[in-house]
Order: sequence, then structure tokens, then C-alpha cells
Amino acid sequence: MFATRVRRLWGGLVLVPVLVPVLVPVLVLAAALSGGGASAAGPARLALVEASAWGAHWIELELPRPMPWRAFVADGPPRLIVDLGTESLAAPDVPAAGAVRPLRAGRLAAGWSRLVLALDRPLTVAHAALSEGRLAIELAPAGRGGFADAARLAPGHAAPARAAPPDAAARGRARIVLDPGHGGVDPGATRGDVREKDIALALGLEFAALLEATGRYEVLLTRRDDRFLLLDDRVAFARATDAALFLSLHTNTVTEGKASGAAIYAPSQIASDPASARVALLENRSDQRAGLPGRPEQDDVTLTLFDMERPATEARARIAAQRIVAALVASSRAIRSRPLRAADFRVLRAPDMPSLLLELGFLSDPGDLARMQSPEWRAEVGRALIRALDEWREADEDFLALMRR
Repeated sequence: MFATRVRRLWGGLVLVPVLVPVLVPVLVLAAALSGGGASAAGPARLALVEASAWGAHWIELELPRPMPWRAFVADGPPRLIVDLGTESLAAPDVPAAGAVRPLRAGRLAAGWSRLVLALDRPLTVAHAALSEGRLAIELAPAGRGGFADAARLAPGHAAPARAAPPDAAARGRARIVLDPGHGGVDPGATRGDVREKDIALALGLEFAALLEATGRYEVLLTRRDDRFLLLDDRVAFARATDAALFLSLHTNTVTEGKASGAAIYAPSQIASDPASARVALLENRSDQRAGLPGRPEQDDVTLTLFDMERPATEARARIAAQRIVAALVASSRAIRSRPLRAADFRVLRAPDMPSLLLELGFLSDPGDLARMQSPEWRAEVGRALIRALDEWREADEDFLALMRR
């Protein structure tokens, strides 16, 4: 059995020149698992052995207990994805070595965590087995064609189906969907130990409470905890609830130069400027960075139907964006020089629902970071958002009435 052979390798029982003429040093990665009884058994240990005589690679993950699992490859760039049935998986902090390099780890969904490892060449999962608390994975060389085929068959995670809530409009309230960006295995922008996903979630929960307290809005969130969601699943959830507006919450960071202030992005297939195009391109790759291939683009018929509705929807979104910018300018000086922008963000492509992406500031700017970490400042922004949405609702009713004539 493959697992037996690997255990013997790690145990040092079969390390003879006849079988393994060239043995790359073993790399041991500590990946602490927590939740579900993991802590008592200590950290899981991931070990990598490369044996050139077999032309293959092995990964062994020692688990504190038996648990559900799956392993598959993803393309763009080549990665190995290992999903484990545990609530939490800490990213291994080790130097890169060998054919496999740890990228990130984190919560994927309720009861699941994901470990993403970069591959330095196209490899496929030739065999995988769980035995005696060890998950052993054999990786075999693959040409680009074979690797691409395996990557296309990689499974994805759809958001759980949720029933649409009762009609909010019938109760005189507008339904708003807030979308805290990133989450789970995808931290988003980072600066030191500050992660975009955490700030976005705090903003979402606090904004939701403020909007609900007015009695004029019903607020739903795409996530209320630290979990990963596909970009398309975020939009699908909002559309299924018949939301009046979808607002995705984000932060940004720069590694060179300086940038600060909030900005609001409206949907547009043509970006307002090169910087906005780059931001959209980066955000649209969130699924791939998390180890999932994402959903394919719609077919030509679907796109044609979408194009028939999109102009009016984008116009409604721009009106909302203008109101939000005006309210932020009136309440805070922490605004970018050109705060109203446009780009082709994947989460803003719903043809029948006004959608916006609000970027509250830059983690790389000390002033922005201090403001975004301040509950008082976030509350001020939340109140500005309420004023903007109140004005937009009136303007949107006028716009829709004009469209019906």
C-alpha cells in the first residue's frame, strides 16, 4: 500500500540506495489545528519527501484525529488544495523548499478548513489515503494538458441555499445586502497582523446594526463570520433575496508610494482609470487565490439578456454612488481626490440589482488604518451611509417612475 510505503520512509525503515538513490531533505511544516478536539493532540505535521528515482512527491499530514478530507489541484498558478473537516487551520510559517510551498490556510466554510500549497511544476494527485491519523498524498508529474484537465475537475464550494426572506418593500423597508469582502482562507489586503477580511466584517456588522435601527432598512449580510465565499455566490445570494442594493465592503493597501482615503466603485465594463482596472483585476482573482477555479463566464445568450438590463441598473448604481460620495465628503475628510470610480468588478455584474463596492481606506496609510480601527469613525461613516441611502431611495423611485413612462 502507498500509505505503508510512505510511513516506512518517514520512519526511516526503508531508506536504501536501491530504492531512493537521491533523497531531498525532509521538510516538516507545523500546521496547528484547533477545534473539534484537535488541540489536545498537538499540531498536525506536514512532511514532504522528494525521491527522484520514482519521479514523484509525497506529502504526509499527521492529523490529531480522523476527519473528512479531500485533495485536488488547481491551475493559475499550479496549486495543491487540501480541505480538512476541522473548524480552524493555521497557516504554516516555514521557509519554502522542494516542489511544494505553503501559501495560506484558514476556514473555508462551517466545519471545513483549507490548506493551499503552491507547486513549482504541474503535478496531479496520483493517490491519496487516510490511515492511522495520517493523510498521505502522492503527487505525480503531469503535462500542461493533463494538469489542466485535472484542475478543471476540481470541486468548488457553493454558498448554502437560503430561502428568500419576507418582502421588505411590503413593510416599507428597503432591503440592502452588505457584503464584507474576502473571509476564511482569503485574508484580502494585509498590513502586519491587520487583515482586510476582519475590518470588512466589523464594518458590515456595525453598518447593518445602524441601518436596521432606523426601521427603514432590512439588512442581510453575505457573511457574519470568518468564512470564504465565491464571488458569484455573494451576488447570487443578494439577487435571490431581491435586494434593492448590493454594497461590497473592502479596504486597500499599497506597497509602493502613498495612497489614502475612501472611494466608491460603480459597475462599468470600462474602468474609469488604470488604477481602478488593476484593483478590479486583483479582486476578481479572489477565488483563484483561495484555491478555487471560480465559475465560468456566462454564455452569449445570457450575456445578451444581461446587456439589455445592465444600462438602467448601472445608472441606478451611479446615482447611489454619487449620494454616498456626497455624504462621505460632508462627514469626513478621509476621501480620495477622485472618490467616484468605476471598474468591472465581478461582484458588481448583476444586471438587475444596483451594486457598488465601497473601499473605506488603505491599510498602508497610518491615518486610514487608525480611522478604520476606530468604532467612532466607523459609526460616523455608518450615519453618512444612512443619509446617502435615504436620499438615494427617493432619487431611485423617481428614476424608476421615469423608466416606466
